[in-house]
Amino acid sequence: MAEPPKKKFKLDVDTRNKKQHENHVQKQQIEIEVSGEKKLIKAKEIPGVVTIKKPKGSYWATFVFDSEEHMEAAKPLLLSVNASNPRQCWEIGKKQASFDARKRLRENDDAPRKTIEDSVTPLHQTDYEHQLVMKNRKLRHALQNITKATVKSYRSTNKDQPAWLKNVQSDKSDNKPICCPLQPTIPSPQTEGYRNNCSFTVGFDTEGKPCVGFLLGAYKEGFATVARPYNCKNVAPIAKHFCYIFQSVLDATADQLPCYDKVEHVGFWRRLIVRHTVNNDVMVLIQIRPLGTSTEDDATRTPADYEKSFSPPEGEGIGDGVHFAVQKLLAAFRAHIDSTQTTKTEDVKLEVVKTEPETPAKVETTTAMQTEDGSSKPEQKPELITTSPYLAEVKGGINLKSLQVQLYCGISNAAPSTVPHRVIYGGDHILEEVNGLRFRVSATSFFQVNTPGNEQLIKVIKEMANLTPDTILLDLCCGTGSIGICLAQYVKQVIGVEIVADAIEDAKWNAKENNISNCTYVCNKVEAPEVLQMLEGIVNENKAAPIVCVLDPPRCGMNPAVIKWLRRTTVLQDLVFVSCDPNGLVANADSLTRAQSNTWVGRAFQPVQAQALDLFPHTDHVESIVSWKRESGDNH
Repeated sequence: MAEPPKKKFKLDVDTRNKKQHENHVQKQQIEIEVSGEKKLIKAKEIPGVVTIKKPKGSYWATFVFDSEEHMEAAKPLLLSVNASNPRQCWEIGKKQASFDARKRLRENDDAPRKTIEDSVTPLHQTDYEHQLVMKNRKLRHALQNITKATVKSYRSTNKDQPAWLKNVQSDKSDNKPICCPLQPTIPSPQTEGYRNNCSFTVGFDTEGKPCVGFLLGAYKEGFATVARPYNCKNVAPIAKHFCYIFQSVLDATADQLPCYDKVEHVGFWRRLIVRHTVNNDVMVLIQIRPLGTSTEDDATRTPADYEKSFSPPEGEGIGDGVHFAVQKLLAAFRAHIDSTQTTKTEDVKLEVVKTEPETPAKVETTTAMQTEDGSSKPEQKPELITTSPYLAEVKGGINLKSLQVQLYCGISNAAPSTVPHRVIYGGDHILEEVNGLRFRVSATSFFQVNTPGNEQLIKVIKEMANLTPDTILLDLCCGTGSIGICLAQYVKQVIGVEIVADAIEDAKWNAKENNISNCTYVCNKVEAPEVLQMLEGIVNENKAAPIVCVLDPPRCGMNPAVIKWLRRTTVLQDLVFVSCDPNGLVANADSLTRAQSNTWVGRAFQPVQAQALDLFPHTDHVESIVSWKRESGDNH
């Protein structure tokens, strides 16, 4: 029998040095700042250190020890940095955070502290016209990198460069030429409160109190503090309204249902998601972790366990807290709930509890608290709040169409799309309008967060794609089908592929709802062999027709297998690549334009035109759209 793997004891240390020299790490030594002075810590000088690891660009270094005893002995030295500057230290697979760590105070720093507006909308103090210029520069830099990478690939293979690549390099006025013409950034029609989908984290604020909002910084950099989102320019009044009400739920249930601690991985309330449409139809999603569960329980929970959680607990107490939480949510949102309705999904039997909207939420009493004369009086708990100061900013009123709860025990709040949502009020979707068409949006479906900007995006794609009535449009990573369905009237057929099952069901419903019969949708990974084989068959059956491919991948870019398929499918002549991250665009573009080889079979694509579109005002993100055309055989 093989010996079990030896247990490793890890101690994560804040080095206070983000730009660590890589050769230091390779030599197993780390530079740490202690009380303003830098110390070079060498692994060989610390008994029991097996290795030192430090991710590039991170403040944190991981020291791996051969025993718990050696790790404990090294703490006074390695954690001394935390004595003068309270930081979060992680140890032996169990992440521990103190009140001081959550506050993230930098008492010895003179720099101003980072606000939630700085974290979520880093350009909120920048003039909007200048924001557009900055985003154009960002895409321009990406196009320069595409030129650079393409030149390098041809030089490495000793192949003659295509004509377009020679032409862009012939411009002597630009020592860093871009691969194709770039148009000025198209501004967003709406610059404030434009997000139709806000995901709020539940945690603790700088005072250690329950809070729903956004993290003050990346968790991987040690930030565990949550700040309220009310001053963030990109958050809509509707989202602020429901966030404000939900905050009262956290306050009122703090004793029974604690907020989820991202460091300790314990707690009940985890996340609030507010999605809404241009007509103010709203979907509210609350993610919770039932009391008494562990991070591994998702794999073992049965449908019976799931149903039991939503049923009244047996005996006294609140059980795992789920049923109790549902009643609190229905009470808090009662101003937006029609008490005569029940849930519309077949698998949900829970009726909305009738409340009395005209009666203010009652103050609950709990344990006694001591007074100055020694007597005791009931301690008052916070009230449930059913409205907010942001309601007045919402034009036309609010229509709560769906209230859902998701039970999830995993470490990250980003639950897999297969984890179900329980509808406790209304239906399981909302309806959005784009270009006069109706689109169903479910809990996990992707839909552009800026609806007016999405209409502009579709217009740009249509102009770049050069569509005809005979065109076969391949809509890869199609989401709920907004692009393909809006363009269906201009083409012969639309084939959409998407991995999220809810999104595909929405896309099929959307096509039928809008009386569109030339759209076909497939639920699978685009890079799956059977999907590529299916697309190959469609292309071969329509060789005489113009075939256009629209790619709208997630931030990480398109899988290389798909790019390889595009390269070798020479019948396909035109592409439109949509990216919310220019870095992801560069990674895929390099494969589209590079010289032919045994790996990259088929003629390369030539970038034709680029357009920057601002879907995310006040942030540093930019939507990038680039059109491509297959190089001709004599394009040298």
